[in-house]
Amino acid sequence: MTKDIDLSVVIPIYNEAENLNELIAQLIKVLEGEQKDFEIIFVDDGTDKSIDIIRDFNLKDNRIKLLKLSRNFGHQLSILAGIDHAKGKTVITMDADLQHPPELIPQMLALMKKGYDVVYTVRQKNMEPGTGRSLLSKSFYWIFNKFTNVKLDMGSADYRLMNEKAVEAFRQMRELHRFNRGLISWMGFKHIGIPYISPPRAKGKTKYNLRKKIRFALDGILSFSSFPLRFACYFGLGVSFLSAIYALWLIIIKISGETIILGWTQLIVTVIFFGGLQLFFIGIMGEYISRIFEEIKKRPLYIIDETIGVKWLKND
Repeated sequence: MTKDIDLSVVIPIYNEAENLNELIAQLIKVLEGEQKDFEIIFVDDGTDKSIDIIRDFNLKDNRIKLLKLSRNFGHQLSILAGIDHAKGKTVITMDADLQHPPELIPQMLALMKKGYDVVYTVRQKNMEPGTGRSLLSKSFYWIFNKFTNVKLDMGSADYRLMNEKAVEAFRQMRELHRFNRGLISWMGFKHIGIPYISPPRAKGKTKYNLRKKIRFALDGILSFSSFPLRFACYFGLGVSFLSAIYALWLIIIKISGETIILGWTQLIVTVIFFGGLQLFFIGIMGEYISRIFEEIKKRPLYIIDETIGVKWLKND
């Protein structure tokens, strides 16, 4: 049986070769200062030369390790893969773009010693000119906190520390459409947040375009809330109530002997409007049903193609 170590740092990478040298140098400097046995596990989910860089580092320092996935399984499942294979009693997850400052790690470890099971980071602002929390991000956090039983701080990131108890609980959750921030908050335990200022991306471009952000937001909301389905129900009841009032009004007008003139434009607009709403609500139900369909297949959440310095778990 492989001996546990003190700390594992799990870093998903997607075409981040330009940032790896600086990131590894910063991490090793910080982690060696903590005088702990550690490993750094990179989970490769991309297509650039990151693997070659990590392989070279591993030849010099066997604490630098790699899981290469067979294809792009996404950021959230890459984090799970790394945590599944981590030997550390404590696990830290972070991104490879140098916007998660390694200098926060000593503070995280200090808070864990004070009894916190999960130490997460909260982005206060971005140092790049003209950037900040987008309207989409603010809207997502408002909707998520309003309509789910899980609460997230505005700007919370996937840069966090989990102790052994929290890591074991996280490994038990094997859902496909993952929103890790929500899952970790849902687990409970004792949490605390650390505010930080996100530095500019060192090199390369962000991998999260608008489409991916919207998809990520949908995964978060649909994973933790049935409100969209309830909203469709409530809206339908409201329309039925208004229709009943309208029908009653028409009956009263008819009884009074007045002529009722219904315009063609009014009729067509009404039909198109409610036809579109029906398709929209069917689409919401389809999103939930598609998730059920994908979950019941019980396919592996990820598939590993290659490992460097990591014990390969066969039953992923």
